[in-house]
Amino acid sequence: MKFLLLLLGLAASDVNTSEASGICPNSHTQADLNDCAAKMAKAADTSLAKFYAAYTKRLSVDQVQLFQSATSDWLRYRESHCRFESSGVLGGSAYSMVFDLCMTSQAQERLRMLRELSKCQEGDLSCPTS
Repeated sequence: MKFLLLLLGLAASDVNTSEASGICPNSHTQADLNDCAAKMAKAADTSLAKFYAAYTKRLSVDQVQLFQSATSDWLRYRESHCRFESSGVLGGSAYSMVFDLCMTSQAQERLRMLRELSKCQEGDLSCPTS
Protein backbone atom coordinates (compact mmCIF):
# COMPACT_ATOMS: atom_id res chain seq x y z
CA MET A 1 0.00 0.00 0.00
CA LYS A 2 2.87 2.40 0.81
CA PHE A 3 4.28 1.85 -2.68
CA LEU A 4 0.93 2.67 -4.29
CA LEU A 5 0.56 5.86 -2.29
CA LEU A 6 4.08 6.86 -3.27
CA LEU A 7 3.13 6.34 -6.90
CA LEU A 8 0.04 8.46 -6.42
CA GLY A 9 2.06 11.19 -4.74
CA LEU A 10 4.53 11.32 -7.59
CA ALA A 11 1.80 11.39 -10.21
CA ALA A 12 -0.14 14.02 -8.28
CA SER A 13 2.68 16.53 -8.06
CA ASP A 14 1.36 18.84 -10.78
CA VAL A 15 -2.38 18.30 -10.43
CA ASN A 16 -4.26 20.92 -8.43
CA THR A 17 -7.12 18.96 -6.91
CA SER A 18 -7.96 18.22 -3.32
CA GLU A 19 -7.84 14.49 -4.06
CA ALA A 20 -4.28 14.70 -5.36
CA SER A 21 -2.89 17.19 -2.86
CA GLY A 22 -3.63 14.79 -0.01
CA ILE A 23 -2.17 11.85 -1.95
CA CYS A 24 -5.52 10.09 -1.74
CA PRO A 25 -5.69 10.05 2.08
CA ASN A 26 -9.08 8.32 2.10
CA SER A 27 -7.95 5.52 -0.20
CA HIS A 28 -7.88 2.34 1.83
CA THR A 29 -8.84 -0.19 -0.82
CA GLN A 30 -7.82 -0.83 -4.40
CA ALA A 31 -11.22 0.47 -5.51
CA ASP A 32 -10.53 3.72 -3.63
CA LEU A 33 -7.10 4.00 -5.24
CA ASN A 34 -8.62 3.35 -8.65
CA ASP A 35 -11.24 6.06 -8.11
CA CYS A 36 -8.62 8.53 -6.90
CA ALA A 37 -6.35 7.83 -9.89
CA ALA A 38 -9.32 8.31 -12.24
CA LYS A 39 -10.06 11.69 -10.64
CA MET A 40 -6.42 12.68 -11.00
CA ALA A 41 -6.46 11.74 -14.69
CA LYS A 42 -9.65 13.75 -15.23
CA ALA A 43 -8.14 16.77 -13.45
CA ALA A 44 -4.97 16.54 -15.55
CA ASP A 45 -7.05 16.36 -18.73
CA THR A 46 -9.10 19.36 -17.61
CA SER A 47 -5.93 21.39 -17.04
CA LEU A 48 -4.67 20.38 -20.47
CA ALA A 49 -7.98 21.30 -22.13
CA LYS A 50 -7.94 24.74 -20.48
CA PHE A 51 -4.42 25.33 -21.71
CA TYR A 52 -5.37 24.17 -25.22
CA ALA A 53 -8.27 26.63 -25.32
CA ALA A 54 -6.08 29.57 -24.31
CA TYR A 55 -3.14 28.52 -26.48
CA THR A 56 -5.13 28.12 -29.69
CA LYS A 57 -6.31 31.73 -29.39
CA ARG A 58 -2.70 32.75 -30.06
CA LEU A 59 -2.44 30.67 -33.24
CA SER A 60 -3.38 31.43 -36.83
CA VAL A 61 -6.17 29.42 -38.48
CA ASP A 62 -3.61 27.22 -40.24
CA GLN A 63 -1.68 26.69 -37.01
CA VAL A 64 -4.86 25.73 -35.16
CA GLN A 65 -5.47 22.99 -37.73
CA LEU A 66 -1.90 21.76 -37.36
CA PHE A 67 -2.17 21.90 -33.56
CA GLN A 68 -5.47 19.97 -33.63
CA SER A 69 -3.89 17.32 -35.83
CA ALA A 70 -0.85 17.06 -33.55
CA THR A 71 -3.13 16.86 -30.53
CA SER A 72 -5.20 14.10 -32.10
CA ASP A 73 -2.02 12.16 -32.86
CA TRP A 74 -0.74 12.73 -29.32
CA LEU A 75 -4.01 11.51 -27.79
CA ARG A 76 -3.78 8.27 -29.79
CA TYR A 77 -0.13 7.88 -28.79
CA ARG A 78 -0.89 8.50 -25.10
CA GLU A 79 -3.67 5.93 -25.06
CA SER A 80 -1.51 3.32 -26.78
CA HIS A 81 1.52 4.09 -24.60
CA CYS A 82 -0.47 3.83 -21.37
CA ARG A 83 -2.13 0.59 -22.45
CA PHE A 84 1.36 -0.82 -23.01
CA GLU A 85 2.79 0.65 -19.80
CA SER A 86 -0.02 -0.82 -17.72
CA SER A 87 -0.05 -4.18 -19.51
CA GLY A 88 1.96 -5.78 -16.71
CA VAL A 89 -1.17 -5.69 -14.54
CA LEU A 90 -3.71 -6.32 -17.33
CA GLY A 91 -6.70 -8.14 -15.93
CA GLY A 92 -5.82 -7.25 -12.35
CA SER A 93 -7.61 -4.98 -9.94
CA ALA A 94 -4.83 -2.38 -10.12
CA TYR A 95 -4.97 -2.04 -13.93
CA SER A 96 -7.22 1.02 -14.01
CA MET A 97 -5.10 2.76 -11.38
CA VAL A 98 -1.83 2.10 -13.23
CA PHE A 99 -3.44 3.13 -16.54
CA ASP A 100 -4.89 6.34 -15.08
CA LEU A 101 -1.61 7.23 -13.38
CA CYS A 102 0.12 6.87 -16.74
CA MET A 103 -2.55 9.03 -18.41
CA THR A 104 -2.05 11.65 -15.67
CA SER A 105 1.71 11.60 -16.06
CA GLN A 106 1.50 11.88 -19.84
CA ALA A 107 -0.96 14.80 -19.62
CA GLN A 108 1.29 16.58 -17.13
CA GLU A 109 4.31 16.11 -19.40
CA ARG A 110 2.37 17.34 -22.45
CA LEU A 111 1.24 20.40 -20.51
CA ARG A 112 4.81 21.10 -19.40
CA MET A 113 6.09 20.83 -22.97
CA LEU A 114 3.35 23.07 -24.37
CA ARG A 115 3.91 25.68 -21.66
CA GLU A 116 7.58 25.77 -22.62
CA LEU A 117 6.67 26.05 -26.29
CA SER A 118 4.26 28.89 -25.53
CA LYS A 119 7.09 30.87 -23.87
CA CYS A 120 9.46 30.79 -26.83
CA GLN A 121 11.26 34.01 -27.67
CA GLU A 122 10.65 36.20 -30.69
CA GLY A 123 13.07 35.27 -33.43
CA ASP A 124 13.10 31.60 -32.46
CA LEU A 125 12.42 29.94 -35.81
CA SER A 126 10.85 26.91 -34.11
CA CYS A 127 8.33 29.11 -32.31
CA PRO A 128 4.75 28.71 -33.59
CA THR A 129 3.43 31.75 -31.69
CA SER A 130 4.59 35.31 -31.34
